[in-house]
Amino acid sequence: MMLYPSLDYNNKFHIDHIYPKSKFTKTSLLKKGITQDKVEEYMNHVNDISNLQLLAAIPNIEKQDKDFEEWFAETCPTDTDKIQYRKDKLSAGNAVQLRYVFTVCFRQKKKR
Repeated sequence: MMLYPSLDYNNKFHIDHIYPKSKFTKTSLLKKGITQDKVEEYMNHVNDISNLQLLAAIPNIEKQDKDFEEWFAETCPTDTDKIQYRKDKLSAGNAVQLRYVFTVCFRQKKKR
């Protein structure tokens, strides 16, 4: 309850990959501009806590394997929606950046 105080715990939840696992392939990462020497590092950290969130089952099924940016824009079309999402879903320690390098950025901040 502490991490997600706004959730209705009567719902069923999935552990959602913020950036879908299907996007963490060599081909997909290279297309996103990740350098060859970093691809394996990204692939090894797809299941890091920084890339996971609790999401109600139905929205997670609807999300499927959409890029986070696309899903976020559809789910939170207004600035107010975006602020509320960040407030409700993201812990202060995550320092989320809405781009594909989310996982590595988080890991680097945690090392400091």
